[in-house]
Amino acid sequence: MFRSRCSRRVECPPFPTSPMTSPPRLSVFRRVVVAMAVMLVAAPALTIATGDVADAGPRPRSSADHVAVAATQALAALEDWRLHGDPSRYVAYVSKRDATAQLAADELGLDADRLTVAWGSTHPTKQTALLGAITQLGVPYRSMMSSEGVGFDCSGLTTYAWGRAGVGLTRSSGDQIREAARVDRDEADAGDFVYYPGHVMMYLGIDHAVVHSPNSGNLVEITFVSDRRQDTVVYADPIG
Repeated sequence: MFRSRCSRRVECPPFPTSPMTSPPRLSVFRRVVVAMAVMLVAAPALTIATGDVADAGPRPRSSADHVAVAATQALAALEDWRLHGDPSRYVAYVSKRDATAQLAADELGLDADRLTVAWGSTHPTKQTALLGAITQLGVPYRSMMSSEGVGFDCSGLTTYAWGRAGVGLTRSSGDQIREAARVDRDEADAGDFVYYPGHVMMYLGIDHAVVHSPNSGNLVEITFVSDRRQDTVVYADPIG
């Protein structure tokens, strides 16, 4: 399969990072238009989740609930831009995406600038999938489930997140990793799989940081791959 990778040092495409308060210079305007065109081609329309949130009741609170709220706002801004298509709405999405990255970095003690660059430089579809997973922080682990706001097992969360980006995955973690393209850790993008036998996670883009649904009794969380697994986990690109 054709594999297009973007530099992790430069946003791909060169996305604007702050709202424009006055008419932009032509060069900046062109950058926004190019970025918008790439997003329209590369990122499928956001998919509505099938979980019945209305019947789920309040989910357990997580210390990272504010990160989940920010991710939800970022995805709403992305959908708003996709519906209307004007540059100011795209800039609003980028601003909210970057704000979510900064909150996640604060939660984990990461370098916010590095995490923001990692999210901005990953493929647009991966941005959507990663944000989709992060919207579910605080939702409990539930075996054999993939239901928004209700519960997920590990592959249920990845199935849900990539479904938000319009990408269908097979349901088991083993099948998901077998069908993805293996990559070295230093080439992995935010949104890629991180896997060890029996468990699949999503890479946040730097420093072994991941989002996952861990195991029974726990909640969807952002955290780090454990020290004992850092040298043995597998990284893979679901759309590579």
